[in-house]
Amino acid sequence: MAAILTPIVDLDDINTNWDNSAFATGIFQSDEVYIDADNKVFYFKGTAGGGFENIGSGVTGQALYSFFKDRWKNDVYLPQYEFPMLSITNEQFEFINGWKIDDTTSVTHATSGGTSTTRKMIRTAGWSEVEVDGTVSRRYFGFVSLGALGSTDQIYYVQDSSFEAATVNTAYTDAVNEAIQFYGNIEAAAGGDTAADDFAGTASGTATTVDFTASTKTINFTAAHGFAEGDVIRISGSTNNNNVLIVDTVVDSDTITVKETLTNETVGATATHVGFDRSEYFKAFVRTRGKTYADADLVDIGVSETTYIVYRFPITNATDLNIKTTDDAAFTGSTISTISGNGTTITIDTSAAHGLYVGAPVTVSGTTGYNANYVVEGVTDSDTITIASTTNAGTENAGTLKLQYVASIDITYLPNPDSGTGDVVIKGDWTTATTFELGDVVFDVGNSSGAANGARWYYLDATTGDSTGANLAADSNNTWVEWTPGQRDIEEDGTFSAYSVVYDLNSAGTTPGATKEVAYEYAQYQLRLTSDINAGTNTNRKGNIADPLVFFVGSTLNTYSDTSIPSAVVLDDIADIDVNNVQYNEAVLVTGRTNRIHLAPTVVLVTVNFNNNLFSDDDAIFKAYYTTGTDTGSGTRDFGTPRALVVQRTSGGVASDVGSDVSNDVPSNGVYTFNYAYTADDTNGRTTGVNAADVNITIVAIGLNTGQYVTSAGNITDAGATFSLVAPLERNYTNPA
Repeated sequence: MAAILTPIVDLDDINTNWDNSAFATGIFQSDEVYIDADNKVFYFKGTAGGGFENIGSGVTGQALYSFFKDRWKNDVYLPQYEFPMLSITNEQFEFINGWKIDDTTSVTHATSGGTSTTRKMIRTAGWSEVEVDGTVSRRYFGFVSLGALGSTDQIYYVQDSSFEAATVNTAYTDAVNEAIQFYGNIEAAAGGDTAADDFAGTASGTATTVDFTASTKTINFTAAHGFAEGDVIRISGSTNNNNVLIVDTVVDSDTITVKETLTNETVGATATHVGFDRSEYFKAFVRTRGKTYADADLVDIGVSETTYIVYRFPITNATDLNIKTTDDAAFTGSTISTISGNGTTITIDTSAAHGLYVGAPVTVSGTTGYNANYVVEGVTDSDTITIASTTNAGTENAGTLKLQYVASIDITYLPNPDSGTGDVVIKGDWTTATTFELGDVVFDVGNSSGAANGARWYYLDATTGDSTGANLAADSNNTWVEWTPGQRDIEEDGTFSAYSVVYDLNSAGTTPGATKEVAYEYAQYQLRLTSDINAGTNTNRKGNIADPLVFFVGSTLNTYSDTSIPSAVVLDDIADIDVNNVQYNEAVLVTGRTNRIHLAPTVVLVTVNFNNNLFSDDDAIFKAYYTTGTDTGSGTRDFGTPRALVVQRTSGGVASDVGSDVSNDVPSNGVYTFNYAYTADDTNGRTTGVNAADVNITIVAIGLNTGQYVTSAGNITDAGATFSLVAPLERNYTNPA
């Protein structure tokens, strides 16, 4: 149900039918509010027909404070009780004098039947809950989202930076205005939240010998503690350190540091987990299928640590025009209930929604006669598609249908190359007199350092001190090893860039895999998963809190990078058709580069059309040659001379002879296409890069029974080329055998 977020600001709404007849027991109430002044507890009642009818309705902090002032002024009995609230601003408050919010009694909304707790119904407010002795038991900040969301869009958040952090849904879908606890106690009692519960925790274990070190604020439990950064713990059994403390860092399984002052002591003591401090991290997400994704954290709003005020986070989404699938079964696979062909069309019925679309590349598996890759021609309904195909293997009632390529797509988060765990740390340029950590990855310009492989990326394999010398090769204190998993020569010109995440579109090999459209859709699917999406073994990564992988700018697919970490994604094995439709964004700027953008060499499409006399001739073949060819040291290799150079096609960055993929047979449909690496092809000593020029080629075709010998010559330009081979009808050939 969408959040209504209608604050009740009219005091009459919460003063209606005020009843203080039970004042002798300190009970004061209206249709909406219950106050137990003797025990300093209040909660919202939400009686049917009152102001809390709608799920998501609530009261601003300012309205609640004003209500209390109104009642304490006008009621004959309430002034004898200590006042419950302090207003610092109209958005920042303190519940004082030991007053508590009872969250065990929920409001049932008359119009929806949904329920809400009192704290989740206080809007546009941050607050602190203060005990009689001044101890702060809880703190909340107000979380307000800015921007439009759909009525069913669910915002969720995490309060620590772990790759496996627990996510929490906001109380309502749609836009958010609610309080988030970032500091305080864990409710120990099942029946309420009283002063006695504060920082009580659960039953503590057996006391162990504990070393408290004042100078470093270190506590060594001499046994596994199980605490995490930000946990609030209570020390008991100590002489000088019995206190509530906040874990600052986890040194190891036995040792922590804390934020508070300690006294030197070694004693048999116990530490009990009683609460948490999550003031240093908060990140909210909205990831709805079919919509653009959004997230925001403290850095986005210029905050390093939360306090009990209201924070407004920009979180909005819209329809994602690059999402064509309609159900995740497109990625996970849908069960085929019936598949049949009639010689022109294959019809597939699935047992549930297939999620596919017209033009989707798909794979059929698990059948007897239809296992192959196809393209969806028609979508009859959510569980029926049609495919143009001459295959007719009868009717079958088993198999699986899914998007092509997705079974072989992997996402790998590269680990620290020294330890094999944690994230790789990409530092950028190697520098002298610098303290590098084991596994740090740095760039070395190669020529100055004398590195055998030229400008490359290296990681620290062993160290005895700070880096020394004029370059990496002269570093006498450290051992550096070339780091290959994440470095890529995108331009194919010797310019290596570094990436920490490998998004491999064909993990089964190095041949081209998914198209940019499938790559994007699959990435967005992975980023909604609550499970581990890391194909590597170094650390788990929950998909729904992982950083983006790729995004579109117009029709160009971009890889995601974050310069603050730094982190960057590289795409491997993109489909040939999309080689020039990807922009690779590196996270680290290094020596000799003016930007972090990398583009693959220009690859153009060359089309060769054959007339009927050739493609109807079962014996017809074709060859393609460079019209002018020179091989250094071997003399001229022009077309028409011995050893003429064969034109090179490219696929997945690998060159091969044109026609080798079809054994030089003329295709039966009369069309042959190949990708030509316009800026990278250095065959024949050709100039590469931005100065590459058009290349003239000659294509030859010949059949036997119907196709005569024919040639066609022309230039391949940076826009590609089309050649037509029109062979005269062969009337005089007889088999000499």
